[in-house]
Amino acid sequence: MSDSFSILHVEDDKEYFELFKTQMQRINSSEKREPLEFVNVVSIEEGLELFKQCEFDLIISDYQVLKGNGLDFLKKIRMKDLSIPVIFLTSQGDEQVARDAFIYGANDYFSKQVGLASYQKIYNAIRFQIDLYQLRKREHDAKKKLLQNENLLINLFESISDIIFYKGMDGRYMIVNKAFEEVMDKNKKDIIGKTNDELFSKSDAKNLSKEDMEVIDSAKALKFENALSMPGGKRYFETLKIPIIGDDDSIIGLMGIGRDITKRKEIEKSKQKSELLYRTLVENIPNCCLVVFDDELNIHYVGGDSQSTFFKNVDAPLDDFWELFDDNALIVLESGFRHAIKGIKQSLEIYHDSRYYDVYTLPISNSGTSLNMGMALIYDITDRKNIEDELIEQRKELSDYAHTVSHNIKNQLITINAYAQLIMDGDEDSEIFSKNLMKTVKKLNDYISGQLKLAEAGKNIGDLEIVNLNFILQRVGKNFLVEIVMDNDLPTIMADVKNVEEIFNNLVSNSLKHGKADQITITDHSDDEWIRLFYKDNGSGIPTDICEKIFEQGFSTNGTGFGLAIVKKIMDSHHGIIRAIPKDGGGAFFEIMFPRKSITPRYLS
Repeated sequence: MSDSFSILHVEDDKEYFELFKTQMQRINSSEKREPLEFVNVVSIEEGLELFKQCEFDLIISDYQVLKGNGLDFLKKIRMKDLSIPVIFLTSQGDEQVARDAFIYGANDYFSKQVGLASYQKIYNAIRFQIDLYQLRKREHDAKKKLLQNENLLINLFESISDIIFYKGMDGRYMIVNKAFEEVMDKNKKDIIGKTNDELFSKSDAKNLSKEDMEVIDSAKALKFENALSMPGGKRYFETLKIPIIGDDDSIIGLMGIGRDITKRKEIEKSKQKSELLYRTLVENIPNCCLVVFDDELNIHYVGGDSQSTFFKNVDAPLDDFWELFDDNALIVLESGFRHAIKGIKQSLEIYHDSRYYDVYTLPISNSGTSLNMGMALIYDITDRKNIEDELIEQRKELSDYAHTVSHNIKNQLITINAYAQLIMDGDEDSEIFSKNLMKTVKKLNDYISGQLKLAEAGKNIGDLEIVNLNFILQRVGKNFLVEIVMDNDLPTIMADVKNVEEIFNNLVSNSLKHGKADQITITDHSDDEWIRLFYKDNGSGIPTDICEKIFEQGFSTNGTGFGLAIVKKIMDSHHGIIRAIPKDGGGAFFEIMFPRKSITPRYLS
């Protein structure tokens, strides 16, 4: 594992680069990961030159840079290196730029935005791309090392001469070659005429002589493997022993061709260990399902710690993999797999079993020679997709909200400007205009205050605690000088005290101000799942056709339209429910529900 990772950042705004680097290193430090070293260049030419000279683990490029744009830089980088991850940044947020960036080989794309959440997303993408890049490099290095070991083994076998010997029926060695001499560490004169008992240990000699008799008795060539105690230590041999037939068809001796397989034995043990380690690594790639396939799309291997996502039964046949997907997913996967067989890497996305997945398909090659094999890395990105969808929805809501607020404030300012102009003109009704001007200013002030209060509603939820509803309602009644009739033993709830009181303050205020009520009743109708309260007043009530609209921001028949919107946000932050129920005979009727189970408050933005 590297001590640090080097990142080339093409950005002509030095201040933004320093801010970006500081944010990334701050997040990285909090997560206690390997250091990230940022190198800044301000132009395409400078970036390409530095890329030639130095080795980087990731590239970040802005779209607008000196003497060109980031797409030109990206195309030139991909002409030199297809593997290094590239993240594209732009302040414009142009979808066409994003599409072009991915077409020309960007691994990810972000708009420049201010905020910790935005920086966290970019940081997560940086770490993901670096980790994936390092994983692929390690896989490449492991394959290269395995290939070197295999080549070494082949060369080793080719360079070692086999031992050859011949012995008579009396068991005495009559002919041996130089390799035999070297193995025995003896001269031929010290070997010729000797038997197994004279050359080997007692147990080895007994086993070798037993093999000799087995060959003579069967009159067939037989192969044996032995571990022999030699002058240099224990050595392993694989020996083919052949009976020699005389002119009268009788066996006259025995010939042996042996090979020292000590090295091979050691390598086999090492290889078994390496394969075990490699398999352990592959089968436990985090958050990934790895699939290996051939040119006929037969599945040879499925691994990774997410393989159970697809194979619920680990003993299921591998070709059942293709039975798991619907037609749309199959079309995408088959296309990616076939491109990998052709040597083309692809990044795809599929939808399967209510989940979203990123699929990276790539060819498997041997020193640049295609093996007609491919590999797919499948990552579950459902959580990321959900977050992205939520962010898109939040951006839309924020845009709509800003438009509405801007529109309303502009309208009030137009009115204020008109009254001010009439007063300045000295009109005889200036006093009336002045009063109207003050009313409009107050209305605008109330609107802005309401917006601020609405924005804060439900955000400042502290630790949940046991709340006595009887005590809260008694205090609200005293504050508004109104009678609140309630059950004496209303249940307690787990909630934020101040926010719960704000709920009833707004409800009571609406009852008195808009409904002209003088009595409020609250009763308990709880069950095993919910703390359920019925809130009723004796006022004018709520028209049936607006019961579903009254909690919408800005909706009002005679007010600012913020009170019930604030109530709704506070209830949402407690995972609660509030609704207005149509009621015959007048009076407002609300159902208020808090969950009984202990919850984590939802902090609303």
